[in-house]
Amino acid sequence: AFERVNIALARASTPEDRFVVKIKKSRIVLLKGDKDQSLEILQGMLKKTDEVDEKVQIFTELVDYYKSESDKDSEAYYLEAILKVNPDTTHIRFRLAYLYSQNLEPLMAVYHYSILVNQDEDYNSAYNNLGVSYGKLKLKNKQIFAWKSGHTNKEAHPTGNLALALAEKGFFEEAEKYLDEVGEEAQKEERIIAARSFIQTKREEEETRLEEVEKSADKLHRFYEKQALLQVKKDDRVFLGLNSLRGTWIDGDKTLKIEERDGGTVGVLITLDKRYSVKINKTGTMVFLDCKQTHYKPQQSALGGFGAVLGGMFPTLPPKTDEDGWAKSDEGRASSYLLADTFKLKLFLTSSDVLEGYKLKTHTEQEHIRFVR
Repeated sequence: AFERVNIALARASTPEDRFVVKIKKSRIVLLKGDKDQSLEILQGMLKKTDEVDEKVQIFTELVDYYKSESDKDSEAYYLEAILKVNPDTTHIRFRLAYLYSQNLEPLMAVYHYSILVNQDEDYNSAYNNLGVSYGKLKLKNKQIFAWKSGHTNKEAHPTGNLALALAEKGFFEEAEKYLDEVGEEAQKEERIIAARSFIQTKREEEETRLEEVEKSADKLHRFYEKQALLQVKKDDRVFLGLNSLRGTWIDGDKTLKIEERDGGTVGVLITLDKRYSVKINKTGTMVFLDCKQTHYKPQQSALGGFGAVLGGMFPTLPPKTDEDGWAKSDEGRASSYLLADTFKLKLFLTSSDVLEGYKLKTHTEQEHIRFVR
């Protein structure tokens, strides 16, 4: 083939014939693996011509050359050069816009896709990719608008992406409406099938979640309804001051001690082997208990193993404690530090002998608490 093209080049009698043969020669050389010679032929041809059509042909060959080299920047430069000479070449503009999107240049992709859909309003692939590029620029409204424009001709890809975006925000019915509008053949496209599957999954997730919410709301409503009745009755027993909270309260393995100390009301909560100091706030029939567990833990010695030996010789002094064993200060404990575990209880004083309510976790997950004394 190489010999034949050289013979054809020698026999070419017109500049046009020589141009065509040289283009073929550059391709054959490239296929043989001599990329440098192929590039040299094309660049030499480019320097010798002023013909617009010939320049476009050479630019196109250079685009393919740099694509084979995985040189996306140079590929983009020559695509831009083609559009500079012939801006109405829509397939070249689409290729360039797609290349920019692959090169993580969504701004340039949007620039060329926007021109393309103005040049050809029925270019649905351009609408679809324009929407994807708007999404990368976080222009959500423009993204949806582009996909809706692509849906006008009932194309599968922009319609599928539009349905997925709507379903993600909970617009299941509107998403299905767009899917139903595409033709029978488009219904078999992977994007449409994926969108329908996604909508079904999201709908089932919401239905399951709704059941959980309704059960939790019903349970919590019964509790608040009970407190409302107590409030309406204005039962004197539930309007007790902090003084009347004092004493020992029991709930299974939990013991709550509330007493007066240092002129105020404080508490201690003991659950299994953990002890929590309790700060008490009361409003009407409602009691909030802020529980905080504190304990000391030895710090890592800077002396490593030798420090451990010294630790055995000179044990850490225990913290000063109050009568319940709670640390009162940090004096004499330079080798220890304070850790904390906190949570809040929301309780109602339903009678003089019952504190009932919840350990606060999330809006839909509550742990029931019922202290008696």
